[in-house]
Amino acid sequence: KERVQLSELTRATYYEGQIIKVIRSGILVDVQAMTPGLVRWKSLRGVPRKLLKKGGFLANLRVQKVDEDAQKLCLTFHGLGFGHDTVEECNYEAIKCRVLSWAATPAE
Repeated sequence: KERVQLSELTRATYYEGQIIKVIRSGILVDVQAMTPGLVRWKSLRGVPRKLLKKGGFLANLRVQKVDEDAQKLCLTFHGLGFGHDTVEECNYEAIKCRVLSWAATPAE
């Protein structure tokens, strides 16, 4: 799959990607951009830590900040639902198919 230039990323689009590294300030996610995106722990409140491990997948990511000169990408996580809900039960079949496609991804 071809990588996307940082200048082509938009705040209006939701992205998804694979967690490639867990670091002190958050997690680095490969969203098929030219550089991995940083999602800070603050943005991931309410997400169980056991789901945020290297090799896992994360969706509902939006661009928070792009610094093309330094080749840095900051992303923020947007949960679904209302209040403290983390998953909304609409489009369940689409979600199940998407997760199935991730499960079929070979591990590196």
